Amino acid sequence: MDPDRTPVILSVGQVTYKGEDLKAAQDLLTEAAQIAVDEANSKQSGMQVQNFIDKVVVVNILGKKVEAPAGLLAQSLKIEDAKCYYTTVGGNTPQYLVNKYSKEIADGKTTAVLISGAEAMASSKKYKHQKTEGVLSNLDKVDKEYKVQSDILLGEDRVGLSEQEIEAGLISPAHVYPMFEAVIAKNEGRSILQQRKYISELFAHFTEVAAKNEFAWFRTPLSSTELAEMSSDNRPIADPYLKLHCAFLGSDQGAAYILTSLAVAQTLKMQDEVIFVHSGADATDIWNFSARPEYGISEGIKLAATSCLEVVGLTIDDINFIDFYACFPSPVELAIKALGLSVKDSRGFTVTGGLPYFGGPGNNYVSHSIAKMTEILRENDGFGLVSGLGWYVTKHSYGIYSNKPPTSGFKMADTQHGQGQIDSKEITVQKNAELTPQSAKIVTASPAYGPMGDVFMVPAILELRDGLRAVLPCGERDLNEFKEVELVDKTVEIRGEQPRWFLG
Repeated sequence: MDPDRTPVILSVGQVTYKGEDLKAAQDLLTEAAQIAVDEANSKQSGMQVQNFIDKVVVVNILGKKVEAPAGLLAQSLKIEDAKCYYTTVGGNTPQYLVNKYSKEIADGKTTAVLISGAEAMASSKKYKHQKTEGVLSNLDKVDKEYKVQSDILLGEDRVGLSEQEIEAGLISPAHVYPMFEAVIAKNEGRSILQQRKYISELFAHFTEVAAKNEFAWFRTPLSSTELAEMSSDNRPIADPYLKLHCAFLGSDQGAAYILTSLAVAQTLKMQDEVIFVHSGADATDIWNFSARPEYGISEGIKLAATSCLEVVGLTIDDINFIDFYACFPSPVELAIKALGLSVKDSRGFTVTGGLPYFGGPGNNYVSHSIAKMTEILRENDGFGLVSGLGWYVTKHSYGIYSNKPPTSGFKMADTQHGQGQIDSKEITVQKNAELTPQSAKIVTASPAYGPMGDVFMVPAILELRDGLRAVLPCGERDLNEFKEVELVDKTVEIRGEQPRWFLG
């Protein structure tokens, strides 16, 4: 490969807003992108980075958005003749985009791409309150008219849940991710309360990292005891998770980065600030989580992570800085297991603080990971590993970064064979209308709690007598009897016209 086409992170920008005025997501992603553009133009090279950007991408926004976010961003920053894209849903998206466009840059198909995203959930909450009170705000003008072409949709627009999963009440990630945790606890011989203590010890370090991160939403370190103690501010969500173990989606945060070639960086006199992208890998677990054979391991994480390392001749021991996607504890634990790490690894597992403490700006969180990793590697020699995760431990994107150039150029790992092996293990999940009364075994389940502390549902993935699966809610009258109870491997009975599971 031509060394001049080595992909690099040229510049980054981050914004965390806690002011009195209200912000739209478009405001935040534009501010972050402007910071990245200004940084790239700071060396007085006589050239503007806008002249090189041929693609502008905005990461999917969960909250209120304008009609063409990428087109409006390009217009705001005076980027002309760039193709504008808006992505589908997925927390893996920012790293996926680095992988995709690094290959295009290395192949000479793209010159430079600006990627930005944001969420304005805090402002949205204030806005709704003000509207109730009859108060107008600056956000009432967010839908002002502008003339830009529609963005091109980028990515697979596919729902992350099956019909059976939705029928059982498994919609919120806060109710799905504990189901992985229940199996992890069972495999390690820990009770629900012991697992809560364990994950609190794991995440205490995340709070310490967030406390030192100027862009973090919460900057108060918490002890493992504080994380594990139930209180009015730390109520149960779904066993074993309390509120402080869960991603926080109420922040106003934006992040952006510019990805280009070393040649462009040299033209802009930015070659001494760039961070080189060494490799990337993408993989998925079986799409519908109820059809997966295992919940204590993630074959998709293992495939993406190990492929990303192996394609450039590295091992996890060669990595100096790690950022595992951390919306809840279970994805971190699955990544630790996939790479054979110790939970007490001195490197730690986050550079941002994780979504519960840094903040969870929707699908764009990993843009903050990439921005922070860039800052770290500008100050320290070595390699950084960044991971992204989408849907329900479903989509995985990994990348390796360094302040030193790769010896043989960027490498995109070929995961096709391994992906085929993963997909071949899919288990059939029977439709509820086809279920007959029978005994079954709980593969995993997690009681979900309402705001007052009562259990309001106990959905379960069940193994049927013929080896197929079912996903059903519990039919018992008193669901509170399942509080902090280990349910994995228990025998139950399926019965009723609308099938439910009952204790055997």
